[in-house]
Amino acid sequence: MIRSRPWPSAASTAASWSSTPEFDADLMTTGELNADDLEGLVGRELDGRYLLDQFIDRGGFGVVYRGIDKKFNSSVAVKVGLSYREFMKEAKLAAEVRHDNIVQVSDYGNDHGLAYLVMEFLQGDDLEKLFKEQGHRLTNEQLRKLVAEVGDALSHAHSDQLIHRDLKPRNIILKTSRNRTGSSSHPARFVLLDFGIAAKLDAKGTQRNRTQDGAGTVEYMAPELLRTSPVATVASDIYAFGVILYQMMTGRVPFQQCDNSHMALAECLNAIAHQLPAPFSEVAPDRKYPAAAEAVVMQCLEKEAAKRPATMSEVRDQFLRAMEPAPAAASSRPRDLSQTLRPGELDDTAPTPDQRLDSWNPERQRSSGGTRWPWIVAALALLAVAVFGLTRPGQPSLTFETTSTLSSVKGAEIAPLDGQPLELVAGERLTVAFEVLDVPRDATLKFDVPEAPAGVVVKEEAATGSSRTYSIVIDDPNQGPAPPLAVVFKATASHLSNPFEQRLELNPLRPKAWLPDSLRSLGYREASDSRLCRIGNEVFSTVLERRVGAETVRMLLVPETEINDRRIRTFYVMERLVSKAQFQAFAAATPDYQLASRSTDERKWESGPEGPVTDIYVLEAQRFARWLAGPSGSLPATSEWELAAGYYAFQQLLEARGELTPDAIQQITRMRRTDPLLGAESWVGKGPSLGEFNPAQGSSCKGCSPYGLKFDRLASGTLPAEMTSTLVSFTSAEADLKALNRNDVPRATDKALRDGLYSARLRGFPMMGESPEELWVKNVSGGQALRSQEDLDGIGTLVLLPEHGIGFDSYIGFRVVISTEGAGSATASREFSAGRNFVRN
Repeated sequence: MIRSRPWPSAASTAASWSSTPEFDADLMTTGELNADDLEGLVGRELDGRYLLDQFIDRGGFGVVYRGIDKKFNSSVAVKVGLSYREFMKEAKLAAEVRHDNIVQVSDYGNDHGLAYLVMEFLQGDDLEKLFKEQGHRLTNEQLRKLVAEVGDALSHAHSDQLIHRDLKPRNIILKTSRNRTGSSSHPARFVLLDFGIAAKLDAKGTQRNRTQDGAGTVEYMAPELLRTSPVATVASDIYAFGVILYQMMTGRVPFQQCDNSHMALAECLNAIAHQLPAPFSEVAPDRKYPAAAEAVVMQCLEKEAAKRPATMSEVRDQFLRAMEPAPAAASSRPRDLSQTLRPGELDDTAPTPDQRLDSWNPERQRSSGGTRWPWIVAALALLAVAVFGLTRPGQPSLTFETTSTLSSVKGAEIAPLDGQPLELVAGERLTVAFEVLDVPRDATLKFDVPEAPAGVVVKEEAATGSSRTYSIVIDDPNQGPAPPLAVVFKATASHLSNPFEQRLELNPLRPKAWLPDSLRSLGYREASDSRLCRIGNEVFSTVLERRVGAETVRMLLVPETEINDRRIRTFYVMERLVSKAQFQAFAAATPDYQLASRSTDERKWESGPEGPVTDIYVLEAQRFARWLAGPSGSLPATSEWELAAGYYAFQQLLEARGELTPDAIQQITRMRRTDPLLGAESWVGKGPSLGEFNPAQGSSCKGCSPYGLKFDRLASGTLPAEMTSTLVSFTSAEADLKALNRNDVPRATDKALRDGLYSARLRGFPMMGESPEELWVKNVSGGQALRSQEDLDGIGTLVLLPEHGIGFDSYIGFRVVISTEGAGSATASREFSAGRNFVRN
């Protein structure tokens, strides 16, 4: 399973890292592996040769990485897994079949219990992605190409008794080829991937070397594979291929599994076994295909294997005959001289002017013998006219103009542009081809660098003698609706006085920012002073806001960051501490919020001056976070609090200055920092409240962290401590932690509370006798030193239970963070998760 896509940025690479376990070298060398460990192997070197460089996908028996073959300094795809025995089978099966449209295996091995399989690295998009990007359909030309190439690959494999057993769009990739100069060296071609669960048939048609029982993806499984003792055959591959064709032509599979529930699975399996697929006219009445082509697909989907086509060769040949394009209307004259030819494949096999002349004279195709030579002579005469501009006195000029075209390119599809402005979402990529047609043979073409306005990035992707292919990206996601932006393409040719020029106008559109339905339903929206920033493949607003009672809660974006070889994923954090008014709104909406009942005079959020709410237990604060932000809300982990408050920014700025003595640190008041993602400039001080934050739009914030956090003081004038979700210790099992929050907040009578001691770390206040502002440094002999993580951890803890300590006090407040990881999932649970809500740092 080799999914090669345009490689993400370092930020997006790190985003995928943040959701995977950290690599444990000791674990790997002892062989004590589990499936989750396989997604955290970036940087691992296999047998001293293959360096795992980039996680790509999970599938089959393992995980696929882009790797670097150090021996040849080339990219490869490396599939890693736990079962060396299964990988041996896969490698041997894959090595048995060699075909241009089947991915090639080059090596396999076992490195300290980690099995691996090395394959060619394919650049391109899988069929599923291409299908979705094109409005859930393929063009007729793409359908013919798919059937011709994948059909031929399967026919070749079947002739060697090799059954794929997991045909689906994700296992077919449209491979693009580039030579060292970036030019297209071959036309794009479909390649069949992942023979990882393939089966080999012996001479009697009996399956041997079965690598997995019940293999396959449900919606593409043939009815006979649903039996008690399934046996994959050529017919079951033909059925799966029929499902793919049905999907590509109608926009959906014949029998869909609506969701991941057992009921939906049972309904899908029952439909595959007993129901007939709906005709095309019922599923996609607006799509017209030859009846013979639909008949081929429906025959592939027959319930009884014996009624399907006997071989993939039959499927391929019958479908291609049915889908042959209608012949063009014959014409007895050359083309209109004002017309511009559409470009063909942008490679060195594009038709020459001579070949184009042939296509303009259909009579040549029909004539033979003595009638052929006059047309050849006429064609040569026309070519001479095109090159030398020859005309007969007294006759109208008959010349073939050298012209240029501009086309959009998507996969193998090329469509001429009509000159109308194109809508382009900022950050998305548009690929266009600029081609000069009918160039005289002795002319030399020169392409100028395209002219583009500020904020539009144009990059050359491929080149031929007569064309250039460019990618175009509007760089700034904040580029909203505006007058069209013009990109101008120019070329010149020797012997021709006039340059060639094509103008492309773009209507920039603002991308859709991350805001899942779970937050939107709670009233969250982009703030008026928010900007957009792109982090990896996602676009985020810098400020989200929501009304709570008479107040507006503002959530500030903190982009993912690598801290001490560990990555903290993107999150939002409250600009201010939770106020008494906000907590009172929560208390009124949630009568059973209290961990333990308190008398009226102990519920200080109900009276007194406005300000941060205090006297709250940590688990009550967690429940407020759920109320405020749904399943993605939580108290911050200590690492998140320290990042948002500026500790790590201060640390990095100090390290950038090199060796600093205690006396030198003593002289530092604050340091300047620029955040290109947020479009902000800030000053970082020695503590959270000594900084300054200046966003690209909106007002400047003094006394703030480098991300804009504000630090409200208590009525006493002191800075409060803040709760985090990081547990210091707990003596009960994690199952008890889950039980604590089954109803969002535990009762004081719960056994887990009576028997266990749970304490959480505090942040935001100094040790006794130290400055409340200068939290990031400590006094040492001769000046100051940066406070370590251990120092920060030792400042304070908060005991969760009234039986074992204070539980809450008037100097402790809190703020809420919103995780951007899986926040919009339909399966997000409101049940307490110790792994996500606690101990995340």
